Parts: sequence; C-alpha cells; structure tokens
Amino acid sequence: MLRQPRGLAGRKKLKAILDAARRIVLAEGLDQAKMGAIATAAGVSTATLYAYFPSKNDLFRAVVEKVATDVDTLMDTALHTPDDDPIEQLAQAFMQPLNNPDLRAVFRIMAVEGPRFPEVLATFDAHTRLKGHRAAVAVFEKLAAEGRFAAGVAETAARQLLGMLEHETLTLAIMRGDDTASGRDSAKIAHEAVMTLKARFGRDGLAV
Repeated sequence: MLRQPRGLAGRKKLKAILDAARRIVLAEGLDQAKMGAIATAAGVSTATLYAYFPSKNDLFRAVVEKVATDVDTLMDTALHTPDDDPIEQLAQAFMQPLNNPDLRAVFRIMAVEGPRFPEVLATFDAHTRLKGHRAAVAVFEKLAAEGRFAAGVAETAARQLLGMLEHETLTLAIMRGDDTASGRDSAKIAHEAVMTLKARFGRDGLAV
C-alpha cells in the first residue's frame, strides 16, 4: 500500500477498496479480478485505487492478510470462551474459521498462487494453521502434565485433530465450492473428532 488513509474519509475509502477487493478476488481469483471492477465496486476512481495500491499484487496481499487477521481474531475469541472440556472447546473453536467461505477461498487461491507470494503464504499460515496447531499442542501438553492425556504426543495429537476437522470442512468444501457447507452438523463433526482423539490419547479413553 502506497498512500496512507487521511482522516475519516480516507479510512472509509480504504475500507471500501478492501471490502470490494475481498469480494471480487475471492470469488473470481487473482488473475480474473480486474482493478477497474474493484474500483467501481468500491465507489472510487481507478486513480484512487492505484494511489492506495500500486498493483493488483499489492491489493491481493492486503486482502489475504485481512482474511488471516479476521480468522485469527475469530479463533482467539472462541479459544477464550469458558468451557468445561478444553479439547471440545479447541475443536469447536477451529470449526468457526474452517466454516468461513473466505478462508476456504484463500486456501483455494493460495494453492495456486502460493509460490508467487511466499511471504503472503507464510503470513496466512502463521495466522491460521500454525496458530491452531500451537494452541492444540499447548492444550494437550497441559492435560498431559495434569495426568489427563498421554504424555509426549502433543504434536501428533494436534496434527490429527486438525486433520480430521479440515477433511470434513475445508478439504471437501474446496472441492465442492467455497460456499458449500458440509451436509453434517459442524458441532457433531467436532465432537466426533474429539471422541476419536480421546479414545487414542486419553487416559483410559477419558481425556478430561
């Protein structure tokens, strides 16, 4: 981004540009999205758009980073909601961003564009997959220290939990379409994944 927004009017223009770019880029993909169409949708001139973002690549980076930070915030809120079962809370927290069409769209686009934008891919990964993995590892290590989970398996358990949830939501949805929800209830998907995890790694099958 070249121009920094000045005052309320500038911030409104920037928000309108990012909102329009998010809708168009995530729906059409990077190559098909046109800067003129984004400017029109945002209600600004093409010159104004280029003043804020000198290239479509700059705008794409901003869109991906905004989706990533939104997902980060969503996950943080869910992870800090009190729950009697920390593993169930963890799984349900992951389901919220995994059911987000914008997240699915970015995964779909980054599967193609990632090699062109390694720094964007790294930022997106840090706010989504890696953040979830670290949160899961921390929960499993804490439970293991309390004698409520198998010791020394936190990394493996984190990968397996995320893998089960991603398959039912993210992977299948990307194949069917970003906006296509799973035919199964998301809370049930999360609960079944938790039960599978507890059966394997919990103490006597009961992790908490």
